[in-house]
Amino acid sequence: ASSTVSHIGGGSLTVHTASNLNLGGAAPLLALTVNTAGTVTATAVVTAASFSRAGGNYTDGGYAHSIGGSITNSAAGTFTSTGIWDHTATGTITTAVAKIFKHIKLGGTGIVSTVAGALAAKEFTIKSGGTVSGNNTFTIDPAAATDPWHQTADSAALTATQLVLNYITNSISVGS
Repeated sequence: ASSTVSHIGGGSLTVHTASNLNLGGAAPLLALTVNTAGTVTATAVVTAASFSRAGGNYTDGGYAHSIGGSITNSAAGTFTSTGIWDHTATGTITTAVAKIFKHIKLGGTGIVSTVAGALAAKEFTIKSGGTVSGNNTFTIDPAAATDPWHQTADSAALTATQLVLNYITNSISVGS
């Protein structure tokens, strides 16, 4: 049986035990760290200045996650995403290609989203007015909707040395 971790917001929170995570209505966290041998499941919207999955399993529960600063999701264990993740402040996103986001939004006015290594999602949105940087590989999961890449006419500048979109059997390279 898992317990429920509720937090009134502010400060930092590290979850060390398998639990349901309820941050509904709470003030934003400075940092949310998941480091457990079990599974942590969000049961409400999550807003934090940073997110780190240092160990264990994390399920976003289909809830929106607004994360400013860094998102680190490369540790062993599973990551299950059915919600929208919004990168809301300048920072680095470090993840493993096997950790697939349902939908991740990058960039935005004045925001630099630096992708370290590979980033996989069923849907990507590049928001206008910001920058997506890094030597990135974006992998679009084949189970995605028919329009998995969203980019408006005044979208964030893609300043990657190389941007590669992988679709399981073929690749599209933009830039060099």
